[in-house]
Amino acid sequence: MEGIETLNNLKPLSMKYLLIVSILFLLSCSKKTDTTAIESCNQEPKTYSSSNGTELYLTQQQWYLNRIGNGGSVNLRVSGSITGDSATIRSYGDGLISDVVLDLDSDKKFEKDLTISFNATSLTMGDIVGSTVILVYRNSDTLKAELEGCVLRF
Repeated sequence: MEGIETLNNLKPLSMKYLLIVSILFLLSCSKKTDTTAIESCNQEPKTYSSSNGTELYLTQQQWYLNRIGNGGSVNLRVSGSITGDSATIRSYGDGLISDVVLDLDSDKKFEKDLTISFNATSLTMGDIVGSTVILVYRNSDTLKAELEGCVLRF
C-alpha cells in the first residue's frame, strides 16, 4: 500500500511538470516576426535627363501603402515638371499594366496620386519596394525614368 500512496503523491507533481514543459515548448516554437509597420516614406527630389535635352524634375515622391479588404496597394504621390510635350506613369495591378497620362498645367508641372501596384486578394508579407516608370515624350525623343520606392511594410 505504501508504494501506491507514493505513486499517487507523484501524479500531481508529474502533471504540473508536464504542463510547465508543454507551455515552455509552445512558447519556444512561436515565430518571432518584425511587426514594425513602415507605411510611407519620401524620396529626395531628383532630375532625369536624356541626351537630347528632355528632362523630368521630380520635386515630390511619397510612397505609401493602403490596405484594401484582404489585399493592399502600393501608392505614389508624385509631383514635378517636364521639358517635354507629355508624360505617362506606369501602374501594375493583378497582372494588368497601364500607362496613366500625367496632366500638365501651362508651366508643364504635374501632381498625381495613384496606385502603382495592387493585389486584391492577399497582402505581400515582409518588405515591399514599389517601382514604376515615368515616360516623357518630346518630339521623337522619349525619356524613360525608372523610379524605385523605399522599403515599406504592412
